[in-house]
Amino acid sequence: MTVSQTGVATGLTPGVATVTAALTADPTLQASVNMVVRGVVGFGIGPDTITMAVGAVVTPPVTLTTVGVPTTVVWRSSTPAVATVNPGSGAITAVSTGRAVIRAQVVADTTKADSVVVLVA
Repeated sequence: MTVSQTGVATGLTPGVATVTAALTADPTLQASVNMVVRGVVGFGIGPDTITMAVGAVVTPPVTLTTVGVPTTVVWRSSTPAVATVNPGSGAITAVSTGRAVIRAQVVADTTKADSVVVLVA
């Protein structure tokens, strides 16, 4: 977080910061406030590749850290004929042999996304 000379605070990354202002004429006179910058701190799914048998169902592990925003993730399959994915839970179902890419994206910050390659044998 940065604070200008006029007191304008700008959040740079999600988290909590304490901002303290003091009078130039008397530095003992001061006030503090905790400022919260909301956002997604980190997101990832893993492993990078999952090998499945037709009919198998797998939910890949998700790591999601947020500050003050919803933790909703939406899921999509590049090739639903090979592998489908539940758009809310991320449960992947192997449908037929082939390769599909499953992509997960955080609704609160669409720049936060990750994918897993699914190989169905």
